[in-house]
Amino acid sequence: MKKSYRLRPLLDRYLSRMKGSPYRIDERIPASYLFRLLITRALMKLRGACSGLQCRSIPFIGRGATIKARAGFSAGRNLSIGTH
Repeated sequence: MKKSYRLRPLLDRYLSRMKGSPYRIDERIPASYLFRLLITRALMKLRGACSGLQCRSIPFIGRGATIKARAGFSAGRNLSIGTH
C-alpha cells in the first residue's frame, strides 16, 4: 500500500478541527482519490465565492449548476449544490 505523505495527516487535522472531535480518514482510501476530491471541493468553493449568493458561509456549487431567482434565495451554513 502506498503511503500518502502529507495529505492524509493534513486532512485528519482539518476535519478534526471542523468536527470538534478526533477524526481519522480510513487508510484504505487511496491518496489519489482524496486529492481528486479535495480539488473538486476547492473548485466548488471557488464557484460559490463568485456566485454572489447570500449565505452565512461560502457555499459549494457544482459545475453546471444554475441558480435562478438569486434575489429571493437565502441559506444557512454548509450549503452544497451538486451538479445533478
